[in-house]
Amino acid sequence: MVAVPEPITADQTSPFLVQADVVVDARHNFPERLLLNRLCVQLGVPMVEAAMNGAEGQVSVVRPGQTACLACRCGDGDPEWEPLEFPVLGAVAGRVGCLAAIEAIKVVTGWGKPLDDRLLTLDLEHMIFQTLPITRDPACPVCAGSYPTPATGTAQSRPN
Repeated sequence: MVAVPEPITADQTSPFLVQADVVVDARHNFPERLLLNRLCVQLGVPMVEAAMNGAEGQVSVVRPGQTACLACRCGDGDPEWEPLEFPVLGAVAGRVGCLAAIEAIKVVTGWGKPLDDRLLTLDLEHMIFQTLPITRDPACPVCAGSYPTPATGTAQSRPN
């Protein structure tokens, strides 16, 4: 396991990604989350997406060429969102982190049923947990041109 506590950049992060069996994303801003999503899709590396704000959290799984990616779900992110200015309760971060770890274990081992094309939402203030369906956007600028290869399941660019 490798933790990358620095800002995500294509040049700095790609060498780590090509060695990964799964990436767990819990970055605090949309530009870095979307860049990591794009890099994982391009390299065919599965990603567990974990997000939180206040007492709320979300967890999903991105399998390049197979499931919706973060850009399918969020587009360019939220332009109104101010990075580093949101409060997150430690207990919420802990709960979302544990759920993301379970999803990573599922992806790597094949155990259980990962959150493929599903978004788990948590509202811990009101103790509401929901699993919502999500679908790939056929016009997604990040993953629309990828498809799984039969042998490996990793994403490849669609030939022209």
